[in-house]
Amino acid sequence: MTPRAIQLCANSRCGLGLKTGAYKVEARSDVENELDQLQRKLMIMIKTREIEALVAAEQDLGDLSSMESTQYARLRIHVEELIYKWQEAEVRPSTSNPDTAINRLIAEREDIEEQILTLEVR
Repeated sequence: MTPRAIQLCANSRCGLGLKTGAYKVEARSDVENELDQLQRKLMIMIKTREIEALVAAEQDLGDLSSMESTQYARLRIHVEELIYKWQEAEVRPSTSNPDTAINRLIAEREDIEEQILTLEVR
C-alpha cells in the first residue's frame, strides 16, 4: 500500500470497518520498520561484499565476479574470520582494532547490524 493509499484509508473505513486513522498510522509504522530492517540487511550484504572485494584486491585474487566458486568460498570464510576477530577485539578491552580500510568497513557493517537490532527490539 502506498503512503497516499494509507492516508486515504486513514480518512475512511477502507472496507475494514475501521473508524479512526490511528490504527492505520501504527500499521504503516510497522511496515516502515520492517522495510528499514530489510534495507539495513541489504546494506550489510553490500558492506560485506565491499569487504570481500577489498580483501580480494589486497590478496591479488582478482574480481569477485570472475572468481571460481571454491576460491570465493575460501574468501568468504576468511572475511567471516576477519569480522569475528574484529568483534572479539571490540569486546576485549585489552585489544583494539588498528585503523585500516578493512577494519573501517567492518565497523560500518557492525553499526548497521546494531541499527537492525535496535529496530527489532522496538
